[in-house]
Amino acid sequence: MALLLWNDGYNLGIASMDAQHQEMAGLVNTLASAEGDAAIHRALDRLMLFTEKHFEYEHALFRQTGYPAADIHTKRHGFLTLILKRFGQTVASHGSTAAELAFLRGWLLDHIGKDDRAFADYVRSQYPVLCG
Repeated sequence: MALLLWNDGYNLGIASMDAQHQEMAGLVNTLASAEGDAAIHRALDRLMLFTEKHFEYEHALFRQTGYPAADIHTKRHGFLTLILKRFGQTVASHGSTAAELAFLRGWLLDHIGKDDRAFADYVRSQYPVLCG
């Protein structure tokens, strides 16, 4: 069973971000279902790489739109990056645990639902052309 079932309620109305968030959810599910250290590390590496690219994309949008809350949003991205690195260390020494996966799921949904939604609201009000 998937750890993070995507539903339309998570969509923000910015097609590119929604597609990336859905892909990230899929990568979290791949990580959650991975068995064995090698498979877990491969899944985690893919998630980390994709997350970095996604954050770079969002940061470019922040600059493009002059998003006023960009600094705090970027710091929260840094927090997730740190969490993913620590997750990798935990996996290396103890294997993955349900607690780390649950935290990752919760953080991601909270971030999308609050921080990313606030950004999407800003973009829709100031730069609706970017929403397509």
